[in-house]
Amino acid sequence: MKKIIGMLHLVLIFSTAAALAAETNISSTTMLGFNERSVPGFPEEFRAPLNQFLTINAADSDQKLSLSLYGWGRLQLEDPSKSGDGDLTTGFINYRFPKSNAYIRAGRFYEFQITGVEQLDGVTARTDIGKYVGLSVFGGAPVRTELDNKGDLIYGGKVTFKVPRYLEVGISALREDGVATITRDSVKDTRDLLGGNLFLSPHQMVDIHANASYNLVTEGLQEQRYLVNFRPMDKVQVSADYRDYRFEHYFASTNMPWLFSPDPEGKLRSIGGNINLRPFQPFELTLLYRHYRKAEPDIVQFDRYGFQTRYFAKPFTAGVHYYRVDGDESDLKYHEFYAFGETRIGKTTANLNVSTHVYDEKIYDEKLDLRIGASLGYQVTKELQVTGGVSYGRNPHLNDDVTGTIWLTYNAKI
Repeated sequence: MKKIIGMLHLVLIFSTAAALAAETNISSTTMLGFNERSVPGFPEEFRAPLNQFLTINAADSDQKLSLSLYGWGRLQLEDPSKSGDGDLTTGFINYRFPKSNAYIRAGRFYEFQITGVEQLDGVTARTDIGKYVGLSVFGGAPVRTELDNKGDLIYGGKVTFKVPRYLEVGISALREDGVATITRDSVKDTRDLLGGNLFLSPHQMVDIHANASYNLVTEGLQEQRYLVNFRPMDKVQVSADYRDYRFEHYFASTNMPWLFSPDPEGKLRSIGGNINLRPFQPFELTLLYRHYRKAEPDIVQFDRYGFQTRYFAKPFTAGVHYYRVDGDESDLKYHEFYAFGETRIGKTTANLNVSTHVYDEKIYDEKLDLRIGASLGYQVTKELQVTGGVSYGRNPHLNDDVTGTIWLTYNAKI
């Protein structure tokens, strides 16, 4: 049934593309890879995946009617007996009205709500009502995968009140019928979420963001996120944020309820901030700190702090990241380092990167988690680029891990 629906989507997409015909953009990426890894106590593994990603965007001459398609396919070349896999991730027609910032969309798409991101086959629409109010609604069938705990019908909407540049307040609601939701004493057959968000900018130097979602079935607040940005001068930004997740409510409709049952008292909280500095044009420095506290039911706490630097002066870009992770357990005590450099000279691109974790104590007789990678690309034509990359890694769980990939990227406007 899934393949039949996918074929119907393709027929719809290509017939619409032929009708639009004014402007069509095609982006194709073909990736041929190999991976050889050695895990202590197990035989060596070899894999050779062939992946294909395809994006098509088409629009009429005045950009009112458009369509978008994105899909992927995969073959495991090391084992011809394995069947291929693939999916149509998005495939929809969109019509944008000339007034009220309004549009209507039909097909397979992602719906971004306060309560999360939903993938569905259906219809969505939005419009402004006057200068200060916005309204959006959606409905359809949730997209299923092999192990998903998905319902038969999902629908919802959002109402927004906004004062441009200063204030936005939104309230959203979502309902999914036929999905298993785990509560403390039973399993319900629906998912009902209520969400709210706030954007407030009393001054051009300050903006405040708040998001929260409430699970109406389990009767609990499942997520809270708060962010404050302060820009005292042009090249300085200070940010602070707080996040809170309650597993009992957040994972109540997990896609594998027979395997994963959230602890009623499980929660994850984090608080942190960063300072972003741009002292001169090609250079950027960010200082970061975050504290995590997880209870499920044992309490685990750790801090992550460090810096990021980035230098970007064409044709070169380079950066160095360093973090210290300091926690209660041995696998949460390590130094984290990442560095990269990339350039484009004429038709040639090159990239080199290295990342490593150095643990305070040995894990399976190994302190180092290391990965080194490099790639080289060449622009064959205006539309076609060929890139090859290789990486090597080893860590406490892998003796050796060698990966190579060849990319063929094709971009064209018809």
